[in-house]
Amino acid sequence: NSMTFGHELKPETNMGFRSPEATEEYLPFVINPQAKKMLDWAKENGMPVRGHVMVWHSQCPKEVFCKGYEPVTIPTDPELLKERPMLKFFEKLDPVCFVDRETMLKRLKSYIFSLVEYMYAAEYARTVYAWDVVNEAIETADKTEYGLRNSYWLQVIGDDFIYWAFRFAKDAVVEMSKKYAEKYGVSAEDETALTEIQPKLFYNDYNEWLADKKEAIIGVLKRETKDHGSILGEGLIDGIGMQGHLSDNNNIEEYVAALKEYSSLVKEVHITELDVKCTCLNKNQEYYQAVFYKNFFAALIQAKKEGANLT
Repeated sequence: NSMTFGHELKPETNMGFRSPEATEEYLPFVINPQAKKMLDWAKENGMPVRGHVMVWHSQCPKEVFCKGYEPVTIPTDPELLKERPMLKFFEKLDPVCFVDRETMLKRLKSYIFSLVEYMYAAEYARTVYAWDVVNEAIETADKTEYGLRNSYWLQVIGDDFIYWAFRFAKDAVVEMSKKYAEKYGVSAEDETALTEIQPKLFYNDYNEWLADKKEAIIGVLKRETKDHGSILGEGLIDGIGMQGHLSDNNNIEEYVAALKEYSSLVKEVHITELDVKCTCLNKNQEYYQAVFYKNFFAALIQAKKEGANLT
C-alpha cells in the first residue's frame, strides 16, 4: 500500500543544472520522465508514494557545487588512468571550483522550492505523502565536529546544511499548499485542511540505531546556532526514517530502544529499507534469518503497543 522509487526521484535524475532556466543562483527541479510515469500510475491507482530524496551526498551531480556548473577535479596520475580509466569517474572536486556558501544555499532553496511546486502544480499532492528531505548525512567515521559526513554539502555550505534543507522544505510545503489549495478543493485559510495535502518531512539514515550514530543524528536535529533555532525546535521535521539494514545477530532490544527514543522526538518513525543479512553460512541460514524476522516484528508490534510512533 506504499511505493518508493529506486532512483527516479534522486538528485542526479532531477537536478536541472543544464536546463535553460538554470542560472548561477537558480537550480531548477526538472522531472525525470520515468518518475513522472510512475507518479501518474500511482495517482491513477490510489497508490501513496514516499518521495526519496531531496538532499543526498550520493547520486548527486558534482556540477551543482561548482561555479558555472563546471567541475574541476583533482587529477589522477595519468599512468594509473591508462591502466584503470574508471578512476576518472571517482575523481574528487578541487575546492577551487566550489561556489560560495550563499550561492549554494540559493541553489538548494530553488531546487527544493521548484520540486515542491512541481508536485503541487502537477496534482501529486495527495499522492506523495512523505519526503526524505535529507538522507545519510551522518557518518561518525569521518570525524567531523558534529558527526556529519564530509560531503560536498558540508564542504560548500557548512555544518548547518541539514537545517537549511529542512527550513526550505517546510517553507516550500507551507507556501505551495496555500498557493495550490483551490486545485485540491481546500481552503488556503484552513490550516487543518491544508495538512491533508502537505507531505510529511523526514530525515533518513542507516545504522541509525547504533549509539554513536543515534546521538549524532539527535544532536544535529537539536542543534541551534546564532543564526537560527533547531530543526526540532522550529518544528521543521515530522519523522525519522530508520533504514533497517540488519543482520540476524543484531541486538533487537537496542534497535527498539532507538526507535522509541526517536519516536519521543518526532511524530512518526518509518522503517524504510528493511533487510536482514544471514551471518550463518550453513544449511540453517534461512532458519536463523526467519527467527530474527519473527522476533524483530514481534518486538516492533510490542513497541507500538507501548506507545512508539511507528507508522
